[in-house]
Amino acid sequence: IFVKIKKYLNSQPVKINCVIDGGFLSMLSKDPYKYDNWIMTPHIGEAAKLLKKKPSDIETDRLKSAKELQHKYGGIIVLKGPKTIVQTKTNSYICNHGNQGMGTAGMGDCLAGTILSLITLANKNDKVSSILFSVGIHSLAADIIKEETGDVGLLASEVIIKINKLLNEIKVK
Repeated sequence: IFVKIKKYLNSQPVKINCVIDGGFLSMLSKDPYKYDNWIMTPHIGEAAKLLKKKPSDIETDRLKSAKELQHKYGGIIVLKGPKTIVQTKTNSYICNHGNQGMGTAGMGDCLAGTILSLITLANKNDKVSSILFSVGIHSLAADIIKEETGDVGLLASEVIIKINKLLNEIKVK
């Protein structure tokens, strides 16, 4: 399947925007491939597999790891975890929102979906701003939920609902 995906991406006259996560990252770690138009959203374990390192190596210097991922695989890297890092070819950004309650099933899917939605809805020529906004609003939503109800048992579905409310508040203003 991965061979077909690479062939498809290479055959398109216009670069296709992709958000890749989870199983795709696992395939990519076994058959490295560089593509400048994707947005990769690995967590520490996935980053370790992609760079053929131990998770502790990634934790030791997350910023360096994000830069290595970008250099090796291209595109924009969103290295999830404490102080999520967004790494472009030339710039590094660190998110100061988020909390330990976000380490639950589906939270990465929630982020990937938010990124995909907002790069589609916003200025297509400025993906970076859309990605930064997505990472920020995703983490902010989780922080607001933590303030309201605590961080134990934080669900991705709750974050999605909170993001929806925040986006609609922004739209009204």
